[in-house]
Amino acid sequence: MGAMESETDKAHPSTTRRLQPLHRKGATPSSQVGDAADSRGSELRSILVDGVLAAGILLLVVVVTLLLNRVFRNMGAPYVLIYALTLIALAFCCLEFGLHHSLANTTRAWYGMVGGIFAWSAVRTAQLIGMGSLTSANSILLLIMASLFFGVMWLHGLPLGVQFWLQAFLLNWLGNLLIEGQKYLSQWSNFFNNTLTLTGYTAILAVLLIGVWLFERSTNRLKRLRSALFASFCLTIVLMVFMGGLS
Repeated sequence: MGAMESETDKAHPSTTRRLQPLHRKGATPSSQVGDAADSRGSELRSILVDGVLAAGILLLVVVVTLLLNRVFRNMGAPYVLIYALTLIALAFCCLEFGLHHSLANTTRAWYGMVGGIFAWSAVRTAQLIGMGSLTSANSILLLIMASLFFGVMWLHGLPLGVQFWLQAFLLNWLGNLLIEGQKYLSQWSNFFNNTLTLTGYTAILAVLLIGVWLFERSTNRLKRLRSALFASFCLTIVLMVFMGGLS
């Protein structure tokens, strides 16, 4: 019998070769489909958490710090100073954690973004106790210098936490300058009232475009976190234009 089987195999080698691959291929499609489904599910979770939810949390941090600004301003200058010092301490604690290479990249990015918002809020709070206007010519020059310094240092390799910290700080500074500058100029020309409204609608459009990019083009978590920072910046502009009490 063994001789007959071996003769049969020799007689039909092509049949044996065809059957073997068919058997191997039969198990792979289901596993490939499962892997693809898991990959799509993890991507969607990342988009929702690192993009949409992150933008909402960052916006909430900005709004809370702005509202606390108003609370401490009503309580008096000593309380405003204590609040500003607290924000500075929080900002640089976040920066320190953002420099720890033992932490995941996304965690360091989070510390950087929140720390940058705290730092900006501290500068804005200091304005309430007579430390200069954030929309003066001096402030504009300082913003330009800080932005150029940031750009040059980025090209030569800034740590990840510092990148996000400075981005959050400079974006909020730019947003404040954009809104407050137009409000100041609107005292002399109604044209700037119209441009202020246009700025708000442009920010809404930018948020929608960022949302489309998140779902269609984003490829990794850090890029989604960076887009969340820009989305929160645009949403802050919207609130400052259409809910002027926050500015």
